Amino acid sequence: MIWCGKDCDLDSLAKWTRVEWHNNPAKLHVFFISKTPLSNKRHKGIEVYSEKPNLICVYGIHRDGNRILPYDTEKIAVVDDEKLLDIYNRIKSVFPDYDCHHDNTAAHNRILALEKSETIVGKGNVHNAMSSIMASYFLRYKGEWAYMSDEERYQRAIDWEKEKAKQEGRVTYIYDNPRKLKKLWEDVKRKFGPKRHQERQERLLYDSTVGQRRRSF
Repeated sequence: MIWCGKDCDLDSLAKWTRVEWHNNPAKLHVFFISKTPLSNKRHKGIEVYSEKPNLICVYGIHRDGNRILPYDTEKIAVVDDEKLLDIYNRIKSVFPDYDCHHDNTAAHNRILALEKSETIVGKGNVHNAMSSIMASYFLRYKGEWAYMSDEERYQRAIDWEKEKAKQEGRVTYIYDNPRKLKKLWEDVKRKFGPKRHQERQERLLYDSTVGQRRRSF
């Protein structure tokens, strides 16, 4: 359950969506439905299945002898791209090497939508939207972002949110809860910092390789 983070526990998760178990809190099956699939992956006890899941059906008997049952609700939650990105980030926080084919598209489209001037970010969506923007700004590596400091990236995120607050006629995050905003930024750096340099080098190498291949034709 560590991937759920401090803001979620088994009881609240199982009320939100279907969680199946066999009396072992270390081995749970969490279900949700999304338009865009995550990629199948297994890593140190975490298994992500989108296609052909390797699961024993509910009410079946697990090899430990216990029956598999819903922990609470039997309904499966339907998630949008924003919630899917949150789930992906939670998985990646304990599974740094996890990547999925959809993410570049879904996450990128989410950021593009947030950065549009006409996109409204209401008070109830500020935290999640800010988290997405901060993660995007922190991980960018091309063009003007190549040599931008973390503090400059942080300020860019603040400036973005100020514009959204002005548009909505609400108090900006930086004025409403500056400590929480700073903690959110520190959480982003903690989660994505260790892998950022490696990922940038891999992307730059890939871009360079693809460019050379294109020029050779």
